[in-house]
Amino acid sequence: MRVLLAEVLRNRGGTVTRVFEVGRHDKGDSGQLAYAGKHKMTIVTHNTKDYAILSKSYVELGKNHFGIIVSDQNSFS
Repeated sequence: MRVLLAEVLRNRGGTVTRVFEVGRHDKGDSGQLAYAGKHKMTIVTHNTKDYAILSKSYVELGKNHFGIIVSDQNSFS
């Protein structure tokens, strides 16, 4: 998640944790989703392909997560 998007969400009352802020920037997508689930967090990503596959896998395995929000990667000004 871009820094500016994180700040916009925080300024509007959201609780936001970026992977870089918690030292998880080197973890894979499945690790990120598992971490988010453990901490009852929703993932916000631009990675449509991989997270669609992960979400489908979770459903097939009967696992739960707290949501995946997929967004186009647009500039903020």
